[in-house]
Formats: sequence, C-alpha cells, structure tokens
Amino acid sequence: MRRAEIWPTRIGQITSILARFGFAFIFQGLERFLPRGIRKIAPDPDKARLAMPVRLRLALQELGPTAIKLGQTLSTRSDMLPEDYVIQLRKLQDDVPPFPAEEAHKVIKEELGAEASELFAEFEQQPIASASLAQVHKARLHDGRVVAVKVQRPEVEEKCRTDVEILSAAVDFAEKHNDWLRKRHASRQIAEFRQALMDELDFRIEAKNTERLCKNMEALSDVKIPKVHYDFSSKRVLTIEWIDGIKPSDADGLAESSIDPKKAAHSISRMIAYQVMVDGYFHADPHGGNILLTKDGKIALLDSGYATSLGDKLRRSFIQLIRAWFRTDPQEAADILLDIGVANESVDPFDFANDIDMLMGRYSQIQSTSEVGLGQILEELLRLILQHEMRLPPAFSSLVKALIVTEGICIQLDGDFDYRPVAEETMSTALLKEMSISNLSDELLRSVRQFIRHFRLIPRQLSHILQRTHSGQLALRLTINDIEKPLHKLDTTVNRLSASLLVSAFILSSAILAVSGSPENPITTTLTTVYVAIGSIVGVWLLISFIRTGRF
Repeated sequence: MRRAEIWPTRIGQITSILARFGFAFIFQGLERFLPRGIRKIAPDPDKARLAMPVRLRLALQELGPTAIKLGQTLSTRSDMLPEDYVIQLRKLQDDVPPFPAEEAHKVIKEELGAEASELFAEFEQQPIASASLAQVHKARLHDGRVVAVKVQRPEVEEKCRTDVEILSAAVDFAEKHNDWLRKRHASRQIAEFRQALMDELDFRIEAKNTERLCKNMEALSDVKIPKVHYDFSSKRVLTIEWIDGIKPSDADGLAESSIDPKKAAHSISRMIAYQVMVDGYFHADPHGGNILLTKDGKIALLDSGYATSLGDKLRRSFIQLIRAWFRTDPQEAADILLDIGVANESVDPFDFANDIDMLMGRYSQIQSTSEVGLGQILEELLRLILQHEMRLPPAFSSLVKALIVTEGICIQLDGDFDYRPVAEETMSTALLKEMSISNLSDELLRSVRQFIRHFRLIPRQLSHILQRTHSGQLALRLTINDIEKPLHKLDTTVNRLSASLLVSAFILSSAILAVSGSPENPITTTLTTVYVAIGSIVGVWLLISFIRTGRF
C-alpha cells in the first residue's frame, strides 16, 4: 500500500484510540482535518475514571511500538514532564503477544538465505520473550553451542516509519503555534528519537554495540556480555550467545542459586558507573529484563540495541558535576551545567547558582544516597535546568535514565544500597586512567594538533579582516538589551523640554509685542492675543501631563 493511502488510515486509528482514552481535546481546532466518525467518538467511561497519566500510558501501549518507544524515551525527561507522568511512563511494558513461528522462519530465510532447519540443529518454536519490535527464540547451532535468535516482527519497520513520520509532521505543525514546544526544540528531539528508533530496528547496529560493550567490559571480571554470531545475523535477525541466568526481580530464584543480592547490587551499579565514567559508552536501557544474574556470580547484560556515547567532554563534565555535588560546591556545579548546556540570553548565572545552592541545602544533611537516591538528585537537577530554560545534550538524559533504572534494581536487591561509594570508587578509576602515560600523551598530541590548526588559521583570518577594513565592509554591531524603555523616557523628556521652550517663546513674544507695539495697531493686538492663547493652551497641556505622570 502506498504511503499516501496508509497515512489517512493510520491517522484515523491514532485519533480514535486517543479519543477513547479522553485525549480528544488535543485535536481542538483540527476537526476539519479528521475523519467525520472520529469527531463523534466519546471517551470510554471506564477509562475516563482513571488519572490522566495512567490513561496516557495505556493509550501509548495500545498505539503500538513507536508510541511505546516514545513513552519510554519521555520517561527519561523529568526535565520536561511532571513527576506523575514520568512515573507512569516508566511502567510502560514492551511486552506483547508473540507472532507465529512460521513468520519467524520466513524472516530468517529472507535475511539469511536458508531455512532455520538448515542453519540450526534445534530451533524452539515457542519464543522465550516477545516485544513490540522483535521476539527471541532459543536455538542450538550444529556445533552444539546454544544461542538466542532475535527475529524482527514482520512489517514493523514500515509501521514505525509511518508512525514517526506522522509524529514528526504533527510536532512540526504544533511547534509553529506553541512557544513551549519551540523553546524546547521539540522537532529536533523528535528527529533524534526517530534516528534512535531506526537504529534499534537495524540489528547490525545492535551487534556492533554488543561487540563494543563486550570489549569494554573485559576490565570487569564479574560482567558478562554475550558474543555475537555474525554468520547467523543480519539487519532483521541477530544471533548471540545464550546465557543462563536469573532476573534481579526473582528473589526465590536468587535464594535457590545462593546468589548474594548485596554483592549483585554492587556489581550492577559498578558496571553502569564504569561504562558512564570510565568508558563514556553505556547501555542506555539496563532495565530488569535486560540484566541476568548467573550462578557463578556474574552480571549478564543483554539487548544492546540502545547504547549511547557521551564523548570525552561530557563524560569528564559529569564526573566533575558528581564530585562538586559530593563536595557541596554549588558554584562549581552551576558552572559545569552552564558549560555543557545551551542557555539562552535570559538565563541569569547568579540566579541559577543560587537555585543549585538551595537544592544542595535540602540534601546537605544526608550522608548517603541510600536515604535519597542519586537518581532523584539528578532528576531534581534536570527540573531545575528546565525552569531556567536550558537545554542539555540528549546523551545526558539517557545517562540519568540509566543511573535511575539501575539504582532502582539495586535498591530492589539491597534495601540499604548506597550509590555514593560506588561512584567515588569509579571516579578514582577514571582519574587513574586519565593520568596514564598513554592517555596523557594522546591528550597532549590532541592539544598540539588543535593549537597548530588554530595557529594556521590566524594569518588567513587577519588577512580577511584587513581586506574588509580596506574595502570599508567591516562593520561593528552593538546590541544593547532592554534599551527601548530608557529611549522612550528620553524621548518624552525631550518633547516636554521642547514644549516648555515653545511656551516660553510665545509668552516672551506676546510680552515684547505688548510693550513695543502700538495699542492702536490691530495687527499687534491680534498677534499678542494669539501668542498668549497658544502659550496658555500648551502650558496647560504641559502642566496636566506633569500632574498625570507624577514627574516634574
């Protein structure tokens, strides 16, 4: 079906679902663009009794994979949404009924060029997990190795493309008529979401992410990343090493396998902290379904489709921010956030630093993050950043989400879990790595190359400035903010001064005519009367103006 035919059908489905959940108000003013039947859909009485955040979560689940992924992304943006919405969106379950095994076999043949029975010695027909984008089957290779085969849902990429195009068009339209969306660059954020979703639909990217995490995590002996079998993988099929393990939420299973929950909590938190602070490349979706605890005491991290790179500057800035918070240094924390964020002209750095100071003051008596989570503190910072209309890099929000989610898992395993010792230990590791000879030499070489590049540009830039100066094209632009009010006051003052001089001139002219002129001369008498009348009128107007404004 052509896209021009898909859009109206899908828009009708989206609007009818939203209307049933009581969100028809968002289409106000757009009724003429919607199918007639949609306008008559009344909210479901059972759903109408639910709180709006709950209704939003349920509506997104019914809308399908794109909406679910969007909700999960928004659940990381506590700087944009109220807390009750964020809490509900974090409950979004990407768990849907599986599609038939026959369709999975068809996708495998299309992607790998052979039947599943030829590629695998065994292939379980019933999937072990099913999500909105794909499902996973357990299988065995002909050499005896057990693997997990992730198969993409048929036609899901086309559905996601259609939904995200409709979403992009809707946000572009709304942004033109809504200052709140425009200030937060909503269309740009939707573009970033679109790219992340398309990357997640390409299992080749997930394979590369998995391989990179596998290499990075070699430094932690208690972390296990499954190996990728590239010969049995493609864009829509991913085959990885099978790992037996227990989910962190399975308390009975942990007890039966003699797994120490406190030790597991420490390992999970150290794993994510190491990825964020040392590597700068982290698994951005480490929820309980993607983490397994093995009987030999290791942490297995699965499903690396959503991994994010921080970059050295943001990674170092985050470490400095956490260190400033632990030292209770609000000015340094404010400076770091202003440095990594995009602040508009209205942001007052002194007010921002003062708000950071007040926020730190609320938590100053707390000695450990077991009393208040590190994630909660970071969420408070994000809300503060929103209040000051600053914009942080998208990776920062993903980082906060990863820490919040893993902290929740760790608290579930250990009620007294404290992230601070783990963070301090990892920051020390990051500092030692930064101070290594190889890193220092790389940094020195990078700085030298940057200096040479800028140095080479100086003659060209000076020549350009001199050419513009010689040709008379060099102009100095000076912008003074809020100058309109002083100019208006100055203009009013000059007008009143001019009026006063005019009144004086008329009065003096009439006086001179009255003294020097002949009383019998009708012209002299007329001019004197006219000058006195004009001077009196202007003088009275000027006096009324002074009295009205209260300024003499």
